[in-house]
Amino acid sequence: MDNYILEIRHKLNASIIPVGANKIPLVSKWQTSKLTSQELSSYDNALMYGLVCGTVSDGIECLDIDLKVLDTKEERDTYEKELLDYLSDNVDNFYKKVAIYRTLNNGLHIIYKAENIEGNKKLATYKDKKEAVIESRGIGGYIQIYPKFHHRGLKYEEITKVTNEDRNILVECCKSLTH
Repeated sequence: MDNYILEIRHKLNASIIPVGANKIPLVSKWQTSKLTSQELSSYDNALMYGLVCGTVSDGIECLDIDLKVLDTKEERDTYEKELLDYLSDNVDNFYKKVAIYRTLNNGLHIIYKAENIEGNKKLATYKDKKEAVIESRGIGGYIQIYPKFHHRGLKYEEITKVTNEDRNILVECCKSLTH
């Protein structure tokens, strides 16, 4: 196991879970309890690790941007630029308050902590697509950890709480991006 995963767990006071094929957690009850460092280290068969969102992880929430829903690279690039510009225009010091990581499918995770987090929700859809372009991952959710895919802003271990107002602005901005 990578020591960086344990560092993230410790610095964020977060729950980290081992994840196997098809992003399936290798442990049960991951939504309500934390593995100890020793328990986490015992999962040599984990393909990846997940960062549990919600109250079990001190209020971590993620805006999960799934750009693969869009048909062309041009659409994906335009949507990403508009989203990040919009969020940074509406939240003071945006890039100093959130961690942004690329996902394996070239989407984005925008991660922060807040007091007023909610459960997983679809926030923005695009034209006639079945899948949402933006979803939140909060209470009852988790995200994959991609340490090598840092994009902008803070790193995982630097994530801190945003104000309730900033969190609401982030979510409302995302909801307004339904096309």
